[in-house]
Amino acid sequence: MGKAGFKVEDVLEVFNHLLEEKPSFAFLIPLILVCWGIEKWVFSFSNWVPLVVAIWATFQASLFAIFLSSVICFGW
Repeated sequence: MGKAGFKVEDVLEVFNHLLEEKPSFAFLIPLILVCWGIEKWVFSFSNWVPLVVAIWATFQASLFAIFLSSVICFGW
């Protein structure tokens, strides 16, 4: 059996290609790290994340229910 792994050169090649395609990633990655650091050491969002996900899922489910009712009623 072969050992599962990756070559650093391949990872760097993909990362460089990604930066060429989307230069905003060069700004986004440090921003995510800074936000993570603030969240980790200043205050915790861990109680808010499940709440936000639950509200988002409820909103999506209600939109889907409205879509289904329009399909059933109007036959789209």
